[in-house]
Amino acid sequence: VIMVPRTVADELEKVGKVVPGSAVALIRIDFGIAVPSDGPRPNVSTPEALKDTLLRAKTVLITDHETGGISGVHAAEVFDKLGIADQMKSRVVTQPGGSFHARRVVQGEADLAVQAEHEIRCVKGAMFLPYPAVFQQTILFMGGIGSASANVAAAKAYLHYVTGSETDNTYSAHCLRRG
Repeated sequence: VIMVPRTVADELEKVGKVVPGSAVALIRIDFGIAVPSDGPRPNVSTPEALKDTLLRAKTVLITDHETGGISGVHAAEVFDKLGIADQMKSRVVTQPGGSFHARRVVQGEADLAVQAEHEIRCVKGAMFLPYPAVFQQTILFMGGIGSASANVAAAKAYLHYVTGSETDNTYSAHCLRRG
C-alpha cells in the first residue's frame, strides 16, 4: 500500500506503480495561520487583511522551506504573491518540519505560525485561521495498492480498514480530516 499526495498517486498510476482504480482518499490538509485561542482573532479572510496581519506580526514561524517543508514553501509563495516577501524576511523564523509551531504561539514566543491545519488544531490553546480561498492549498492524501504488491487482498483489506468508520477516533485524535 502506498499513501501519498494525490498528484503523486496519479503519477504512480500512470507509470504502472499503482494498480489502476485502487486509490482511495484518506485525508485532506489545508493550510493557514495559528493564533492563541484566548487572544484577538486577526482578520485573514482576504488577501489585503492577511497582508496587514502578517505585516503587524513581529515573529512568524514557518516550516523550513529550504528543506522542502510544504507549509513553508507555500507560505513563501503567499508572501511573494502578497508582495511582502522582503518585508517578511526579518519577521520569519523557520522551524524544522514535524514540530507544532502553534505551541510557541500559545506560549507567547511568536505572534503567528503558518502551518498545516491539523498541526495547529492539535495544539491546546491554538486557533486555526484558514488562508483566504485564493491562497488556500489543499493536499489530498491517497492510499493505493502498489502494482508489485505480493498480497493484493491484504492491501485492499487495509485500505478498506483505514477508510472505515472504525478509524474515526484515530483520525480525530490526530486532528485529521478525512479526504
